[in-house]
Amino acid sequence: MAVPAGCERTRILFVDDDPQILNAMAVALAYHREWHVEVALGGEAGLAALARARFDVVVTDLHMPAIDGRVILAAAKETHPAAVRLVLTGATRGMDGVDADRVLIKPCTLAYLRSVIDEALLVGRRAAER
Repeated sequence: MAVPAGCERTRILFVDDDPQILNAMAVALAYHREWHVEVALGGEAGLAALARARFDVVVTDLHMPAIDGRVILAAAKETHPAAVRLVLTGATRGMDGVDADRVLIKPCTLAYLRSVIDEALLVGRRAAER
């Protein structure tokens, strides 16, 4: 879908070690006219994506092999300090010290995830206008 001239699409990165979850996210959110959705399979791919492009929202699983979500969140905060950082995880243990704007527990409906992202972006825009 075409984006009107002068309007930049919101860039969203999803990082997870489950290809089925990433595929579901990419397919379900690809129809949002104002969003460009990119997925990264695992922490290494997530770090590479953060290094190569700017993102407005980073959504990561917390518990992944090798490079976990905490590393992704720290890298996102360092390279994209204004980005909304969300955790989407199935594990409710080991959440102490997670530096994210919001933690969502799997399973999470896509409608709820979309509303959380929209709300976070709106809050961020309002804060930037002040």
